[in-house]
Amino acid sequence: MKGMWASITSLVILIAAVTISLMVVYFIFSFAAAHSNEITVTQVSQGIIEPNGTLIVCLKSTSSVEIVKLRVNNYNCCISENINLTEGINKVYLTLPSKFSPVQCSIYTFTLILNNGNTVVINGKYS
Repeated sequence: MKGMWASITSLVILIAAVTISLMVVYFIFSFAAAHSNEITVTQVSQGIIEPNGTLIVCLKSTSSVEIVKLRVNNYNCCISENINLTEGINKVYLTLPSKFSPVQCSIYTFTLILNNGNTVVINGKYS
């Protein structure tokens, strides 16, 4: 009888260990899957600031997202219309504020604010 209780105890411990292991594996895979769906927007090439105050830049997006604001020198600028980015490479034209006066051959940093709350830092050169 004592031998039977020892084997039942071992079986219960084995089942508990397997159950806990499966729960840990499930948690790890669900955590990784949740973070793999994040939308990423990156700059493909250096932006160009034209004399008329337009910033032209190519952006690569992993999913559809909208640009809702442009930050220049810590100043939030409203965009007349949200700019839709589709999955893949997008050529974007952004109108810079009239207060922005770039210097020839200088590189400037801009921050794009997306509708999902993420920000993207890009740069552009005044030609």
